[in-house]
Amino acid sequence: MLLTDAIAGADFVLYDVNKAASDLVATFLTKLNKRLGTSSRFSCTDNRARAFAGGDYFIITISTGGLKET
Repeated sequence: MLLTDAIAGADFVLYDVNKAASDLVATFLTKLNKRLGTSSRFSCTDNRARAFAGGDYFIITISTGGLKET
């Protein structure tokens, strides 16, 4: 997504009920963003209303049962 011209420089809000998990992903994405030379921004929240406020696109990914079940 970081290399998709149509959303270049987008603000990504990562929503997870386990905010520590989304914080970890945001840290990785920030490093990747810098390495790729892209200009997206990442923030995290565990508040669903805040996460969806003003959004243009929503991408849903889930994993149930952890990595072993995946």
